[in-house]
Parts: sequence; C-alpha cells; structure tokens
Amino acid sequence: VPVISIRSVPLQLDKQYVTDIQAIRNVEVRSKISGFLDAIYVDEGATVHKGQVMFRIGDNEYKAQVAKARAVLHSMNAEANVAELEAERVRLMVEKKIISATELELAKSKLKAARARVEEAQSTLDHATHLLSYTVIRAPFDGVVDRIPLKTGRLVSEGTLITTVSDVKSVYAYFNISEN
Repeated sequence: VPVISIRSVPLQLDKQYVTDIQAIRNVEVRSKISGFLDAIYVDEGATVHKGQVMFRIGDNEYKAQVAKARAVLHSMNAEANVAELEAERVRLMVEKKIISATELELAKSKLKAARARVEEAQSTLDHATHLLSYTVIRAPFDGVVDRIPLKTGRLVSEGTLITTVSDVKSVYAYFNISEN
C-alpha cells in the first residue's frame, strides 16, 4: 500500500476583484438658496472640521429681507401697542357707562388682530433670518473635501451641488464576487 505523508506548506492564492471603496460618511454639500458664490474658503482635497466655513453665497438680498422684516415687526408692535391702549381706554369708558359694551368687544378684537399681525411679522423675520444663515455653508462633520466644480462668481440655484465631504477615517470596500 503506498503511503504519502502530508506536509504543511504556505500557499497564497491571488485573485483580483473589482472593488468600490467608499467613505464611512459621504455628504453632498448643496446650496439651499439661490445667489452668486462670493467666496470659497477651502481647497479641493483639504481636510475640514465640523462647523468650519467652506463657502459663502452673496447675502445682500437676504440682509435686505431681514431688515425689511425687522421694520415690519417694529411697525406691527407699534400698532399692537396702539390697539392695547385703545382697548384700555374703551374699557374705562364702558365701566363709566359712557359707551356700550359692544365697543369694548370691538376694541378687543382689534387688539387680537394686531397681536396676530405681530406674530406673523415675527415669523417673517425668523424665516428671513433663517434664509440669511444659509448664505454661509459650513462643513457638516470632520472630513475631506472632494472636487469643487464651481468657481467664485458663479450663480448657484437652490439644490446646486457645490462639493462633497467624506469622512475617510474608515472606509467600506464593496466587492462583486461570484457565488462560485
């Protein structure tokens, strides 16, 4: 009977596969508003830190909207104060039975309407301030900046892709391997 002894030999099998390597986090940085790209503060391939300013979109129009909304709010506050004083004056006259109680109800309704206009003006100011904050684009997390296809002075619209930031501390490798 022939006998063969088996011995251990290091064996390396090389097989090449196509892979797709992706960062653990990869975020497209897009404009939330329209305007001209005023400044680019980062370079392609640069490392950025969370909250770091990367881009600035022209903000003159948005500053004007905030100023207008603030002026409307001040005007509405003044109207509400006038309505409140009027309601108090009418209340005193009703207590002295100089005018009817329906005048007081009318004054209270005017006061409620004035307060509602104040809330509306405050909401408009908050919205305008929110839009103004979108003129400064910050890094969403620590990562590396991808290509920046846009240049300073370019008109960007809402949703325009400006760049991509990738967290490359860890990466995933995706392979397509046959079942065999």
